[in-house]
Amino acid sequence: MPSAADLAARLRMLATDEQRMKYRRFFPGDDTFIGVRMGDVFALARTALTLPVAELETLLASDTHEDRVLACSIMGKAARSRQAELFDLYRRRHDRIDTWDLVDLVAYQLAGSWLTDKPRDPLYDWAADGFWPARRSAIVATAAFLRQGETGDTLAISRLLVADPEVFVQKGVGWMLRTAGDVDRAALLAFLDEHAAGMPRPMLGAAIEKLPKPDRDRYRAAR
Repeated sequence: MPSAADLAARLRMLATDEQRMKYRRFFPGDDTFIGVRMGDVFALARTALTLPVAELETLLASDTHEDRVLACSIMGKAARSRQAELFDLYRRRHDRIDTWDLVDLVAYQLAGSWLTDKPRDPLYDWAADGFWPARRSAIVATAAFLRQGETGDTLAISRLLVADPEVFVQKGVGWMLRTAGDVDRAALLAFLDEHAAGMPRPMLGAAIEKLPKPDRDRYRAAR
């Protein structure tokens, strides 16, 4: 099994100036990218699914974005076989999982899947956290429950976050509400009837995306 240093060295061999410039256009002001295609990062992750927690933590501690993407990708892909130890790492080092894309690599695959048959208290703790990536984790993790036909926690956490000031949390809530609507359209409509008037525009727009146009127009007019 390669070490974190070995994997980081492989990433640097895959980096290109062309890809780094693309990231600069998509993420202006963020100089933490070295220029590795995400597909290449994910392919490398699949070769290191048993990487020890200490080595994963080393990657998470890196200032290079692709190093942390690699760690989170390994955590998400290895979640089924290593849930307990990886969920502990997620909770302990959430400070290093601090962008929307990192959250989305691990939230439902790891946190949601681990909590499927357990008390969901950690998600409610995250929903109340002052660190916005933790709040996004709280809502995106509920995708695992939606896949089982459960909308309760998605709707409950959405209520807690319905006025969240952070746009990446707003978009996460809207995304999960839209997905909840695929499971139970009536529950989504009831939520919107109660909350649409106070929902931030990005959240509402994402939540109503799949509704018929008359419904979309009605909820937009309620704001």
